[in-house]
Order: sequence, then structure tokens, then C-alpha cells
Amino acid sequence: MKREGNRLKWVPGNCVIWSCWVLLLWIVLGMVGIVPEAEAAKIGEITETEWTDQAARFFSFRDPSVRYAVFGSIFLGISCGLLGSFILVRKLA
Repeated sequence: MKREGNRLKWVPGNCVIWSCWVLLLWIVLGMVGIVPEAEAAKIGEITETEWTDQAARFFSFRDPSVRYAVFGSIFLGISCGLLGSFILVRKLA
């Protein structure tokens, strides 16, 4: 709705944007509602290891989550560096 003097005028674009936001809200709420509960192990149930064992396990890249996180960070750093250099070169040109 848009105000024109003392009257309100209907603008079709605003209604479409509003309905998209409402749809997105329903999707997010629906996804939150269907996510199953996750249970983590209690601290006492975890086997105790030394920090050197944990460091060796981390740097051996045996766990897939560590590999994904490290390689994702590397690729993100490379892409940000390339984008930043292109922006800098464009400003200098």
C-alpha cells in the first residue's frame, strides 16, 4: 500500500514481496519443527585423552568433519583473496 494524499493506493510489488517473506517464514518454521532432537554425550562418558593425542588425531585428518572444515576454510580464503585482488586492481585501473 502506498499513501497518495489522504488515500491509500495498492502497489502490486509490495504484496509479492510480503508473500515471499511469509512463505519463507513458514518454510523456516516448518524445518525447525521437523528436525529431530540431537543428544550429545555427557562429558563423563567421553574417554579422556591427552592433548597430544587430540592434536595428532586432528593433524592426521582421519575425521571427515575436520577435512571438510579445513578444506572449506582454505577454499573460502582463496576465493576471498581473489575477489579482493580483483576489486583492488579495478580501483587502481
